[in-house]
Amino acid sequence: MNLDDILELAAARTPSSLDRARARRAAERVLREHAEATAEGRNLLGDLDVEDVLAPDADEATRITRAAQSAKTGWIKWTTATGELTWSDEMSRLFGYPAVTTHLPVDTLIKGVHQEDFTRVKELVEQGWRDQVPQEFSFRVLRADGAMRYAGCLVELLSDDGREPTGIVATVRDITGQELERQEIDRRRRRRETEAADLPGRDPVSGMLGRDRFTDELDRVARGGQGTLLVVAVEPDRALSEAQSEQVARTVARILDEITDSGDLCGALGSGEFGMVLGDVGHARAVAGAVLECLHQRPTLTISTGVRLRAWAALVPFARADRASGQDLLLDAGWAWREGRRGGDMPAELPGPREAGTREAATRRMIAAMVADDRLCLHAQAILDLALNEITRHEILVRVLDDNGRPELPAAFLAVAERYDQIGAVDQWVVEHSLALIGQGPQTSHHQINLSGRTLSRPGLAEFVIEALDRYGVDPRTITFEITESAAVDNLAAAAEFAAGVRSRGCGLALDDFGTGHSSLMLLKYLPIDLVKIDGDFVTGLRRSAFDRIAVRHVVQMCRELGVRTAAEFAEDAATVELLRDMGLDFAQGYAIARPLPMAGTPVAAEAPARSAAAERATG
Repeated sequence: MNLDDILELAAARTPSSLDRARARRAAERVLREHAEATAEGRNLLGDLDVEDVLAPDADEATRITRAAQSAKTGWIKWTTATGELTWSDEMSRLFGYPAVTTHLPVDTLIKGVHQEDFTRVKELVEQGWRDQVPQEFSFRVLRADGAMRYAGCLVELLSDDGREPTGIVATVRDITGQELERQEIDRRRRRRETEAADLPGRDPVSGMLGRDRFTDELDRVARGGQGTLLVVAVEPDRALSEAQSEQVARTVARILDEITDSGDLCGALGSGEFGMVLGDVGHARAVAGAVLECLHQRPTLTISTGVRLRAWAALVPFARADRASGQDLLLDAGWAWREGRRGGDMPAELPGPREAGTREAATRRMIAAMVADDRLCLHAQAILDLALNEITRHEILVRVLDDNGRPELPAAFLAVAERYDQIGAVDQWVVEHSLALIGQGPQTSHHQINLSGRTLSRPGLAEFVIEALDRYGVDPRTITFEITESAAVDNLAAAAEFAAGVRSRGCGLALDDFGTGHSSLMLLKYLPIDLVKIDGDFVTGLRRSAFDRIAVRHVVQMCRELGVRTAAEFAEDAATVELLRDMGLDFAQGYAIARPLPMAGTPVAAEAPARSAAAERATG
């Protein structure tokens, strides 16, 4: 109800029932506001003036300051005649001073404006004075008690004749609540734009969960209830091209999707293995039989070149009381289908998870046998110097030879070796054979050799490396050791001792998989790291993901200030390589530059199957 409504109502001789209802509501509102003002102790007569402050004959300063008072907004006034600054009680309270402080020293005002905002505020006020136009802006107030507030300000000019300015009056209100709300809305918007749509770990070829993600999900199910793990292993009767390998993976994924229920967990485990988490063992037997029948008999599984598939399977029922992890169950299933393959019974079936000691002893024997029998081989992948635009380095990568002597990606093998503390023997094999092969060549490239974080804590490691360098005649300045962080560094002091030892001979140190490890920043702080390799998970989506671009850009900036060079893994196309170059990285590695190739002299089967970039990324 406004003033016109009231006047109209007063002029009416016979108010209607609607008029009376509107009047009652207006009276109730006035009485309510009066009671609130009285409870707050406000002076209800303080704003009364015999003169209408909005009338033309009221001076401009009075009009603005009275308007500020009625709106409970602070004001500050400066005039050219006196050069004094005065402010209202509300303004004084906003800056953290007692309300009785009416005269304001200039230095107090200057100290009260945040240092980062002062220049901008000063320029806006000067611009308003020069152009004779009001200026509206916000700034941060540093109160006398050290607290900070956000303030909105309207600066207007005073003038006696309407032409020449005679002073300034600024009305200021506390907008801290609104500003914090705006910042929170903006923060949430930025987070929505940068957060990933899905958890990592989906196999890009088959669309199924990758090994790491599947293991995590299996672990979650095993901790919370019971079920049956089914692992199916598929092997072609000959080596396949990259396109044929991907066709097999997609075909097997399609079969599993047709046979299993929509709620069943399915995963591509790498090295031709596929996993399923099913319900009771009877249902799992039926699924295993149907899958094996399809893989063995379905005509569509015959590749156009005449390649056929062999398949094996194993079942491992589990319950929460077994206390078996997802990795435990996968180890047991892998052992079971291999044992069943020797006996010919499919699917192989265990009554439950193996006893922990039995599993560990068998796994340790398996790893020791693979190292002793040289069932490992070495590949090398070229690394591009982005400034020189030429290949200047190679990373040496280990591969695991399957029962037919074909190299397989090592992620699962290395994870098990780290878990059962056998990774040191694997790393020593890699160092020994890498330096032997490098020593046989011209040593025109720089080579990077991986070491697990746990291996760094082994006594005598530096001495072993230095002795091997001397024995094979390898120039230490051409070698960098990459510290992988799939497992935490057990002993930082021992790691620092190794770093000092190999650095004293001229070797470099790199931190691999940066951004995903257990203690990346701690190692970067305490070890003499020369090179940081940004994990491929931040590189593959670099052109699409705002988060990845922000993360990579800040890692590069941090490393540049620390004197550390940077490299990116999994650069899979030319556009990504150019983006990495523009972002200031020193090196790029990935299929856009070169695929991993067997090192000269390493015992690798000539018919080794090709691997796609997607397979490399999904399984390590």
